[in-house]
Amino acid sequence: MDKYNIDGHKMQYHPEWISDWRNKFTVYPLYVEISPVGQCNHRCIFCAVDFMEYKPRKIDKNVLGACIEDLSFGGTKSVMFGGEGEPMLHPDIIDITNFAATKLDVGFTTNGSMMNRDFIVMALPSCTFVKVSVNAGDAETYARIHRVPPEHFERTMDNIYNACERKRALGIRTAIGVQCLLLPENVLSIPALAKRCAEIGVDYLVLKPYSHQVKSFHGDKLTFDYTETINQSMQFATSTTEITARMDTMEAYSAQNRGYSKCHATPYLWAYICSTGDVYACSNYLLDERFNFGNINSSSFYDVWHGDKRKALIESGIDITDCRKCCRMDKCNRYLEDMLNPPPHVNFI
Repeated sequence: MDKYNIDGHKMQYHPEWISDWRNKFTVYPLYVEISPVGQCNHRCIFCAVDFMEYKPRKIDKNVLGACIEDLSFGGTKSVMFGGEGEPMLHPDIIDITNFAATKLDVGFTTNGSMMNRDFIVMALPSCTFVKVSVNAGDAETYARIHRVPPEHFERTMDNIYNACERKRALGIRTAIGVQCLLLPENVLSIPALAKRCAEIGVDYLVLKPYSHQVKSFHGDKLTFDYTETINQSMQFATSTTEITARMDTMEAYSAQNRGYSKCHATPYLWAYICSTGDVYACSNYLLDERFNFGNINSSSFYDVWHGDKRKALIESGIDITDCRKCCRMDKCNRYLEDMLNPPPHVNFI
């Protein structure tokens, strides 16, 4: 089961965007990832954006509000707060979340340690989903991987439990999930995490492969066979808690051919807004000025998106040999490639 289509894509549900996408200069992103803050209270051993250096900066909530208005007006459907910092460290995150939810769908990727009672009571109902990164099933392993004191593990699991209890009490549809990277360092503890997630009653636990960001200070991880760990973890799935392993993504990671020769998703399908306010075409190219279109502190998102720098990138194209394997847009790219190059006899369904 994969109720939330975590190991797939959802492009087939947006035919109107695909139609607009053919006019590449004017199409608005369907989805935008925003990093409200630069700092993070964890230092995970796998962090893909460690080169951003966790700087103590934040986007003003009024600037974010204007940006979200702009995104909604242009046709963007969703924003996810996450990125290079821990989004729950923004002092105005509750107000930002509740306002954004009046305009479009809102999701979070968070380490969960700062998901306090105020957020759970006042902002959780505004979220389409909250996905917590928990990369071990016991306090000691968690501390080594997240590089925090061991007590952060129980604090985070308590916060997840409280969020699930709030969801059940209100009968809201907010999906509360947990994601865990498959690493040699945590392989023995993952079944315990699966058991704990099922006991808490999260909506899903997703096990995903590591994908190396070339700028990251961390070296690429060694290949490892996670089959036994995945099989052991799957046994804890229940009628209310899905446990999904991103098997298709794992197979694609080891494949020799991506299945497409150019990126069809960038700079069209999504955008990334850094904690500085800079708008990037893709999070794989943070700090690369070719992919920096402008800044929402000094310009509207509309002007940034329709500016000369984005036009220049569209005209020059992207050399995907520098792209990370199994990036966020990989499956979308495969789908769009098929749309551009359909097989013979498509009218015989």
